[in-house]
Amino acid sequence: KIHFILASIFIKQERLQEAEETLRRTIELNPNFPESYSNLGVILKNSNRSKEAELLTLKAIELKPDFAEAYSNLGNILRDLNQLEEAELSIRKAIDLKPDFAAAYSNLGNILRDLDKTKEAEISYRKAIEINPNYADAAWNLYGLANTIKEAEEMINLCLTIDENYLKAKLTLSALKLHEGDPSLFYNFIKSTHKNHPY
Repeated sequence: KIHFILASIFIKQERLQEAEETLRRTIELNPNFPESYSNLGVILKNSNRSKEAELLTLKAIELKPDFAEAYSNLGNILRDLNQLEEAELSIRKAIDLKPDFAAAYSNLGNILRDLDKTKEAEISYRKAIEINPNYADAAWNLYGLANTIKEAEEMINLCLTIDENYLKAKLTLSALKLHEGDPSLFYNFIKSTHKNHPY
């Protein structure tokens, strides 16, 4: 367990190479600890090694068949591998196992959006926010479903109500306002430390 705790600290510090090495050592010492496989799978997914991440996450599920977080992680991995129908099934399994899993609803919304099921995606994002009213990422994802500038602005404002410092939302709102003829937010960004932000 000490290696697993150390790996968790490395993950929080974004020292991912050390976290990966520590989790691999944890698996050597205790090959029946599903959380190690799942966390290593997340690190590998975020390092664009999705195929290996998939195998590790499947091992976590084999060891712990009711592991909702692993099913959600697997759904994200399968989405990266463009296996959208399988990704949807995996995320839905996570929700079946843990009905109050806000991140799984948001992840499901992303997959449904990719499948052009926009109404279902909106319902899923809104469910994530209902479960966790402070879930800015789910509110931001709603913005991606907007059909009009007015809708987009409403969804961005919802995101900013949850987290007034959500940078993507602030930048996008400044661009929308500029488009509408109000350059004040945009000019504030040009003068800020975010002026070279890639977004």
